[in-house]
Amino acid sequence: MRSTTNHLFFALLLLGALGARAAPGTAGEADLGPYFERLKTAPPAAVPRAAPQARAEPRALQRASVETGTLDAATLEHTVFNHINLHRLAKGLRPLSHLPGLAATARAHSGAIASGARPMNHDGMRDRLMPHMASFGSRAGGEILAYNRNAGDPAQAAMRSWINSDRHRDVIEGDYATMGVGIARRDDGAWVFTVLFVR
Repeated sequence: MRSTTNHLFFALLLLGALGARAAPGTAGEADLGPYFERLKTAPPAAVPRAAPQARAEPRALQRASVETGTLDAATLEHTVFNHINLHRLAKGLRPLSHLPGLAATARAHSGAIASGARPMNHDGMRDRLMPHMASFGSRAGGEILAYNRNAGDPAQAAMRSWINSDRHRDVIEGDYATMGVGIARRDDGAWVFTVLFVR
């Protein structure tokens, strides 16, 4: 595994009316630099701490499938969570635990994008991650995004695109301990995915 994996932050912007395709995004906060050096070195005490949370054990891993017509955000969140952990297990990596507060933050970001209140980018990523990182004394976190519409299985389409991108796969396979998946749907039926990772 690449030594920089546990400090990388990347985005995935999936566009197109049919299916999904990988397109690495860019950080909205240029002052953080490509590897987000400030995030790695900021002292946890300098940022607000999130309320203490217990890390939940990984949920039961099973291949979750979804069918068009029965989709909802909660089902897709669970499916993406499973897909990521199944991929990690296949690579000999530990599964990540579910952190409810991190998932709530991811869900709020996806909701803001879906409603049009925010553009699909990483602006504010530091604010999203640092409170959770600080609560665990961690200096490593990551974020990936996805967007797709008209995919028969939106979760699988997003996952396939992430895995087919070296940089996004590096984040998924990173040295993290927990993740939060948040998904929202736009009025036009498109799904917006945010996955946050914390060591």
